[in-house]
Amino acid sequence: MYSELTGNAFTLALQLLPNLTALVLDDQENLDIRWILGRSPQQTVPLGRALRVLSLDNVNHGVLKVLQSPETLPELLYLEVSGSSWPRHDRLIELQLPRLRILKLRRCGLRSDQPLYLSVFDGRLWSLDVSDNQLSDRSAAQFLSQLNFNRRLRTLQHALTEGLVERWTEFDRHTSILEVHGSSDVFLPGARYLVDAPAFTAVANSQELPVVRSDGSVPVRQDTLDGVLRLLSRNDGIAATDHLPGSIGLTHLHLSGNQFSAAGIESLLRRSNGQIEHFDCDSMCLFPPSGHFRVDEESGLRDSHPTYTGKLGIHESIRMYGFSGLSHVFRPVWCSNLRSLRIHHSFVTNIPTVSIPGLGDIDRKYFAEKHIFPGLDWAYSLAFLPDMNPRLQSLTLTCVPRQSFGPLIHKLTFFLRLLGLQEQALSIMNKAEASRPGRSVRFVSGLRYLTLEMESMEKEPREMSSPLELDAEELMTSGETPFSFFNESAEQQPPPKEPRPYCIPVWTYIIPKAPLRNNRVFQVEEIGHDVAANYSPGAPAGYPPRDLSKEKWIRYRESTKKPLVAVWAGNTWSRSPVIQKYRCLVLEYGVYEGLGPTTIHHTRAGAPVECFIFQQTWLYAALPQTLEVPPTIQTPEYEDVAAELRRRHVSTYEDFERIRKESPHRPCFYWGGTFKIIDAKPNHVG
Repeated sequence: MYSELTGNAFTLALQLLPNLTALVLDDQENLDIRWILGRSPQQTVPLGRALRVLSLDNVNHGVLKVLQSPETLPELLYLEVSGSSWPRHDRLIELQLPRLRILKLRRCGLRSDQPLYLSVFDGRLWSLDVSDNQLSDRSAAQFLSQLNFNRRLRTLQHALTEGLVERWTEFDRHTSILEVHGSSDVFLPGARYLVDAPAFTAVANSQELPVVRSDGSVPVRQDTLDGVLRLLSRNDGIAATDHLPGSIGLTHLHLSGNQFSAAGIESLLRRSNGQIEHFDCDSMCLFPPSGHFRVDEESGLRDSHPTYTGKLGIHESIRMYGFSGLSHVFRPVWCSNLRSLRIHHSFVTNIPTVSIPGLGDIDRKYFAEKHIFPGLDWAYSLAFLPDMNPRLQSLTLTCVPRQSFGPLIHKLTFFLRLLGLQEQALSIMNKAEASRPGRSVRFVSGLRYLTLEMESMEKEPREMSSPLELDAEELMTSGETPFSFFNESAEQQPPPKEPRPYCIPVWTYIIPKAPLRNNRVFQVEEIGHDVAANYSPGAPAGYPPRDLSKEKWIRYRESTKKPLVAVWAGNTWSRSPVIQKYRCLVLEYGVYEGLGPTTIHHTRAGAPVECFIFQQTWLYAALPQTLEVPPTIQTPEYEDVAAELRRRHVSTYEDFERIRKESPHRPCFYWGGTFKIIDAKPNHVG
């Protein structure tokens, strides 16, 4: 679009094209769009009355005036107003957009402490994009209000293969757990691949559609500009861009480039009732911030007690981003309709993105893979697997490092090999069904699109043996011979000192400022297993017996409004360093953060099934308390991730089978899906 075009030119264009349905005016920063309020001489209707798509990315002048004018855009269903400024006040902003379904508010300066109240936030949207703002976990309530909680998508129908979500009502009506049934925690091919059977109503000729989840076979609708235009070009374009039958509220949610924590994202999805079909959050803080608040799961109101005790804190200069240990929330039992996902690569690799002052880009990657990843992989050994959710069709992994020292490439290769196994199993099952007489059953497609979004290009990687970046004070005290303009003899200078290593604290123990009686923890005491049995649900039937009397337990009350519960505090006999550190933090330091039920990750690491655990304390236990940084880092050669994955890819399944027989230990993979490695836009991490 020519930047010198004026409002008069656009007015004339719309007068000549009265049936125009799509108008894209992106990056017209100096354009005042109030000309769209005008009327043509031959007609009495507004110029934009026929518009269904309006994109005003980086357009500021007159936007709110146009959107608030009655009958100006009565048919508009797609609106992009990214980069525009919105007034900051507590009153509702009435937008006259009765048919709006897709709204994009990227880069609008939205903040959690200054919510934006729009009249369209009433359930009429099915797609909302608030990327690249300043939102945090406290914004969850506003997103939850856009969901339809009258639809119960988590049912008993799939309990044997997917598990069942239940509530521990006798302890806390807001505590949801995932109960294991049948083979729901094994993730083997079979019934998990079946497309859901059609739903029927109990009354013949009923006009009401049954409330069911998607059957898993239909691709997700695109909510991009090009995708919406393709939908509108169909014969049923109007219906194709409206809410799906029986569905109301958000199904597509974009949260990238904000300040959410991993725990906040997990909580949001767990409470979303499973109706999200496409979810996008490229990066999230590994730890919830200080003062992180619990949100009531039913009312959406903030609890008066923060979930953060303040006894441990991540060093303010350390930044970690990732989604380790929370992959269970993307299983169908939680995210029943999810078929498209864009998320940080640690979802699959367990390797966080780390920012440490004084370390270069390559050095940070080395510490992430060699020093931080081992503990996370011990505490959360089960990262996301394709068969955890075979209904997932498209996955984009973001912030993927361009270089690796081994673990990252190994994890990605392993995941791609699992994709090949899923593809092979589905092929065998489809061929078997096709050979059977009668009507055959249908299977989901499995994951068919994988994209690795590489991190933004930084400076050229420097050699690993180069000295670390030091600040001025460290240089002054390092013992190096100072530069002088005078011809002083070397004998007069003190001998240079050897550079010394230094430590960077990852987390530190903080002594509470308030006395214990003013602390939010109202009752804590160590108890035996016989007492703990009265304050925990107990293990389900079918699990092997375990002597829980050798475990450590505490009786804990989070607040006066909460019930007493028994919380697992580790044990003394386990060889797991994570369990030992967790026990020390709970019993010796009194770190009670993130109370919640144990998940499959905790039980695989050694925790008892179906009991309470301090999830955030467990995460602290998975990390080193300090990182010792030598004056020079001597590391092995790193590899180019994209080049190595291309080298390991085998073009045909026959070649893959031949290589596997001839060289069973050779790292390679074959997968027939669409695999892309792309460069990311400038990332928003940090």
